[in-house]
Amino acid sequence: MTKPAATPMPTSTTSRPTQHLWLLVRNLPGSQNVEVTEVIAQNGAGRAFQYQVAAQADRQALLGSVLLQAIKRCTNNGVIALHSPHTEYVRIADRQGKRPPELAGTLKRHNLTLTLARRQGGVGLFAEYAEALHEHRIPDLPPMIDFQLYTGCITDGQEAYVGAVLVGANRLHTWRNTVKGPNLTLSELHAVRWAFSTMPSGSTVEIHNQSRDARRLWTEPEEVMGEHEADLRPYMLRLAQTIASRQIRFQPPKGTAHPGLFRQHTRLLAGTQFADAARERP
Repeated sequence: MTKPAATPMPTSTTSRPTQHLWLLVRNLPGSQNVEVTEVIAQNGAGRAFQYQVAAQADRQALLGSVLLQAIKRCTNNGVIALHSPHTEYVRIADRQGKRPPELAGTLKRHNLTLTLARRQGGVGLFAEYAEALHEHRIPDLPPMIDFQLYTGCITDGQEAYVGAVLVGANRLHTWRNTVKGPNLTLSELHAVRWAFSTMPSGSTVEIHNQSRDARRLWTEPEEVMGEHEADLRPYMLRLAQTIASRQIRFQPPKGTAHPGLFRQHTRLLAGTQFADAARERP
């Protein structure tokens, strides 16, 4: 007698990676279009999309179409935590039985679970990034610049804690780390090397460091190395190898730094790293 095939157990949402999706839709005065701002973030990295579509009398259908396009850009086999101020999305996320058939089919086909994000869950930077994009408060990158790197650091006298935000066109990467010893400049060099290893080869990056000596390294390298050679030389050699192998071009900022968002969050990332390290100590 043949045994019936076992029914596969549904995949637990807790065992699959979560990606956060922000969707903001606004009317454009004097236009027949609406503007959509979309940010998808996972594992400290985010992608942004901003575009216009024709306005519709049926707002539910419009928002459903926008959500469907965003979901198609999400990574398969995971959980989507939806952030949005629009009440229509609250109903779609909370009521599975009320979802449009095409949306339900797409989620099933790509093994995606859609939930409503009721907490930030450590992704506040991306929430602020999405809101700033929505309000057009993110300035364009300077000419001939592919990325801007912002780093921040603190120390407790024994170790240094560093946070970094790497900003490109419609993308954002975050990073944090602990470095032995209290040298803030060295901790920021670790962040610089991470950024140089993250961006595509041949990129040009504008570097915004927090500590004075880290900033001087890009304009007065001989003077800084003369003052801190024992501490910095071994790591500068490693950084130079990364620059050469990946053909990275860099420069200090020519004008005023971005007013706050990314600089603020580098310090927040460094502080979070310190707090996590403190909790883990016996």
